[in-house]
Amino acid sequence: MRPAATSIQRAFNFAGSVTAERRVGTTRLVFFADLQDEEVARRAHRGIGAIVDRGVINALWELPEDLEIPRESLPEWVLKRLGGFVAVEISEVVRRRVRPPLAIRGAAATGRNLSRLLDALGPLSSVCATAAVVTGTEPRPDEAALLNARLFGVAVGVVSDDNIHVLGHAETFQPDIGPYQWHLAELVYAEIAETSVKQ
Repeated sequence: MRPAATSIQRAFNFAGSVTAERRVGTTRLVFFADLQDEEVARRAHRGIGAIVDRGVINALWELPEDLEIPRESLPEWVLKRLGGFVAVEISEVVRRRVRPPLAIRGAAATGRNLSRLLDALGPLSSVCATAAVVTGTEPRPDEAALLNARLFGVAVGVVSDDNIHVLGHAETFQPDIGPYQWHLAELVYAEIAETSVKQ
């Protein structure tokens, strides 16, 4: 039985005034978010919906919001990807007038296999607090997937009747650095150290 988003939010104390569901392969993800009302209103007024093109997002990221950047100081690929995009004014200077429409506060994956849930949640560890909601058998305390969840700060809960029995809460999320970022930094550092030893 898959729990309702409100049950997940309550069990793990995730912030967020709205929820949205997405699938990653066969795994169901529930996102908890807060809308940025001013941005949503600005987009509605200008007729801008969701921006799903990664190339456009990458180009937008090169521009600080609402600052005039001299056109000649920008890479050609940025200008090319943003040409004709309604939320960017391009003349002698370039100005971005769009920002993310919401802030993600938490995400949960629901399914029977804890390892699969962790795989789906992995990329989100740098975005928000995460939780794996197991609908099958409760993992053993020494199960590798449960230990991995603890290592990476992923909360784990097991569905029991109409409740979620929480085995562990998510690490407090800090956008600048968290367990995932730290671990990744250590892996990159190990690669650099290995390369410098070989030279």
